[in-house]
Amino acid sequence: MPEAADTGTSLHRATRQKKCAAALGFALAFLLALVQPLSAEPTLVERLIDLGQALSRQEVTSLTLTLGVLLFAVVTAIALLRSRTKAAHERTEARREIARLRAEADRMTALLLSEPQVVVIWRSLTAEPAVLGDVATISGLDSPRRILAFGSWLGAEPASAMDAAVDALRRRGKAFGFAILTPRGKHIEAEGRPVGGVAVLRLRDVTGAKRDHAAVASKHKQLEDEIELVRNLLELMPAPIWIRDVDGKLVFANRAYAAAVEVSDPDEATARNLELLDQPVRAEAARAREQNAAFHRRVGAIVAGKRRTLEVFEAGSKRGAAGIALDVTEAEIARSEIARINEAHRGTLDQMPTAVAIFGSDRRLNFYNNAYLALFKLDETFLDEMPDDSMVLDKLRAQRCLPETSDFRAFKAQLHEAYAAIEPKHTMWHLADGRSLRLAISPNAQGGVTYLFDDVSEGYALASRFSSLENTQDETLDALAEAVAVFGIDGRLHLHNRAFQNLWRFSDVDLADKPPVDAIRRLCRAIEPASNEVWTEIERAVTSSSERLPLSRRLELTDKRSFDTAIVPLPDGGNLLTFRDVSDTVRAERILRERNAALIAADAIRDTVIRYISHDLRSPLNNISGYTQFLGTAEAGPLTEKQREYLSHVSASSAELLSIIDGLQLAILDAGGKNIPAAQVEIRKLLDAVAANTKERLAEKQLSLVVDVSAGIGSFAADEARVRQVLENLVANAAGHSRRGEVIGLSVERRQQAILFHVSDRGPGIPRDVQERLFQNLETLPIDSTHRGSGLGLSLVRSAMKLQGGDVMIDSEPNRGTVVTCVFPLTPPDTKNSPTATT
Repeated sequence: MPEAADTGTSLHRATRQKKCAAALGFALAFLLALVQPLSAEPTLVERLIDLGQALSRQEVTSLTLTLGVLLFAVVTAIALLRSRTKAAHERTEARREIARLRAEADRMTALLLSEPQVVVIWRSLTAEPAVLGDVATISGLDSPRRILAFGSWLGAEPASAMDAAVDALRRRGKAFGFAILTPRGKHIEAEGRPVGGVAVLRLRDVTGAKRDHAAVASKHKQLEDEIELVRNLLELMPAPIWIRDVDGKLVFANRAYAAAVEVSDPDEATARNLELLDQPVRAEAARAREQNAAFHRRVGAIVAGKRRTLEVFEAGSKRGAAGIALDVTEAEIARSEIARINEAHRGTLDQMPTAVAIFGSDRRLNFYNNAYLALFKLDETFLDEMPDDSMVLDKLRAQRCLPETSDFRAFKAQLHEAYAAIEPKHTMWHLADGRSLRLAISPNAQGGVTYLFDDVSEGYALASRFSSLENTQDETLDALAEAVAVFGIDGRLHLHNRAFQNLWRFSDVDLADKPPVDAIRRLCRAIEPASNEVWTEIERAVTSSSERLPLSRRLELTDKRSFDTAIVPLPDGGNLLTFRDVSDTVRAERILRERNAALIAADAIRDTVIRYISHDLRSPLNNISGYTQFLGTAEAGPLTEKQREYLSHVSASSAELLSIIDGLQLAILDAGGKNIPAAQVEIRKLLDAVAANTKERLAEKQLSLVVDVSAGIGSFAADEARVRQVLENLVANAAGHSRRGEVIGLSVERRQQAILFHVSDRGPGIPRDVQERLFQNLETLPIDSTHRGSGLGLSLVRSAMKLQGGDVMIDSEPNRGTVVTCVFPLTPPDTKNSPTATT
């Protein structure tokens, strides 16, 4: 192909030369044609001169320009021909040089690839590398580009080293060379260096002697690394380790050895040949080495200034010996401590109610406790002889202390499988005497077995009784009219009766899986939408873990039934839920409330009537009483005895009617049951007002009122109007039972917690058996014939005192007069907590 290209180029060049020659020939012919007529003349110059003289100036100029252009074209064409000829020659020489260099490059490439190697060339940091050679031979890869991913065909350490070396070669031109071993077992020689401004990496498969040398070097490095690892491990060992040469001199010691001989540096210990073991021990170890035997002995030695027990191991060879000393001081202490603990455990096991028998790896009895002896009633002498397991089983079988079995040999073999087992085993023995034993067979690390026997006969009986009680409980709950449900600590329904299921119309399927309380709430909401609020509170109470308080709610269903719902926390963390049907009670309560409202309205009407009666009667009564008193005076004129008797009866009837009106006013206060807010009452002013209000009544019988008030008596908190009404009522009552001309006493005393008012008279007195009856409504007793009231006075006094938080007491005996005491507390009662305030 190159020869054909050269031939085509030559033909093109010859064609162009022929064209230029033709043009040149044409120009010469033209010039000759111009000068041909002058050839007859003697000279060419003369002919030209003549021609110039024959032509005009314009023609000469045109001819001159034409000849100049033609001359320039001829010269230029000649120069072009010569330049193209020279360029064609140079191109030919260049092609020959390129062909020669290519042949040389092919020969060098063939020479380079004659060996199993790969060459990678980087011409710049950003240029793509050129990869030459068989990549598969070196790395086993099929892609040339992957040869530079060293991690894909080298180990982690050589791949990291290659990456660092190649990066240094490309960036800084740093040459390198080392041998690497691939995971496939090939020895590769890696060499990198800068050559002529490019970076070259060569990876060559080492063969022959070089390969053997590389293998030996790799093995040597591997051994060095292993020795370094072993040396580092020995340095970290907490036990002293040493190596001796053939002469017995120390050549290596670790840090623990240096610390044991109390030096800081192991090299110092070897340089000074500091010995850890005593001379007799070292001599014995040397004799063992001479006999090609290992030395092993437990000896005492001084380690870091303290006496310790060491277990020494030393092994010898032709080049010396190596040894290690293990500190077993703590092990010895632990062994003795374990022996002591075992003895203590034996004492503890001997006190346990569980029967324990321990057999060793030889299947002989090593230990038994008192519970084992008592459970099977075995002979203590027999057990002290340490019988084997089979003998003990035979003895138990003879005493019928084993479960009944038809194949005793198989039963015994099954028990003895525990000596080769790893995991403990549990089984039950039901004996012929009715006892039930729970047996735990536990293999121990020494190859023995421990038998643990628990008599669970009582537990079985308790379980049977518990099952019976549980059945009784279920039957009892089903017999209850109340709906009962028990939720566990997990919030699930654990127990319920038939009434609960019927109330909410649950099917057996709904409650079969012990649903949680939220699922039951959703079911109940679907059945009774009105129950959602109550069930929400029930769910909150059941699932709450912070506050576990009882809860009571009233539930109204759509069918007009009413239930009292109660949640009671149980000791086990659960909750008891009950639904009690109170529909009849609610209906009765509703009726009673309606009747109570009617009674309240009637009381209001009664109070209004009494107020009107009291107001309308008091005015004419006061007129009657006043006119009666006026008629009894001298200003009205003389009266006969009969008239005076009649006036006396009118006056007495007026006084009695006035007392009845006062009683009606007090009855209004008692019936209303209203507490007026307490205010400070001045005691002296109060008694003066009582004396003034009762003066006319006392004057009718010529009675005198003696008021006894100490100075500085002060005041107390109370309803002044009610207190004054009480005292006036008591003074009027005393006046009614006193004889004409007697004295009535009104006194007061202050105590630490109360104010006491005393009203006394010298009347006929009151027997003790009838004193309490005086406080009953409409109760009048014929104590004397001169006075008979309405029966409201003292009962209303007591009611008024109760409203004040106080009390009234009577101290009286027949023919010795009467003292009525009213006790007012210094701290008035709270109207909000008063029973009457909530009515």
